[in-house]
Amino acid sequence: PPHRAGMSLPVPALELLNVTRRYRAGVPGCWADVTALDGVSLAVSRGECVGIAGGAGAGKTTLLLCAAAMLPPEAGTVRGVRAAFVPAHGTVHQYLSVRASLDFTATMLDLAGGDEVPDIDGVIARAGLSALAHFRLGQLTAGMRARAALAHALLGEPGLLCLDDPLTPLDGA
Repeated sequence: PPHRAGMSLPVPALELLNVTRRYRAGVPGCWADVTALDGVSLAVSRGECVGIAGGAGAGKTTLLLCAAAMLPPEAGTVRGVRAAFVPAHGTVHQYLSVRASLDFTATMLDLAGGDEVPDIDGVIARAGLSALAHFRLGQLTAGMRARAALAHALLGEPGLLCLDDPLTPLDGA
């Protein structure tokens, strides 16, 4: 709809403006400078679902890490709501139960100055893990570990989820 005088335009949930990110890949003595993102601009509206496609090394993960404020851009601007990054291969707490790993993450959020006590039972239910809450993460299928990683991201009640390669590990189990 056209902009009317006195009405403000909606603020995007995420906005990347001319973002550039470079890094050095390889080992000492044998490395190369790589440009992962070169002047990328993107706006994502609230409620919108956006997919980022590209081959290995195209910069998809780097873009998501910048969007979630886990990796600062070298140039350009990233702004938006609080975002959570969900890695492609799930969580690393393989010896903890689903509930214990979420308790641990909730404690870390609290130590980082979190505003509210997370509803761990609610997050477990939203991720479809209620029947598996006492199983160790290492005992779960790849799909269930992906759900657990999603549950961890939901603990902080982000306004935006950045899912890295979300379809790879999912199964119906």
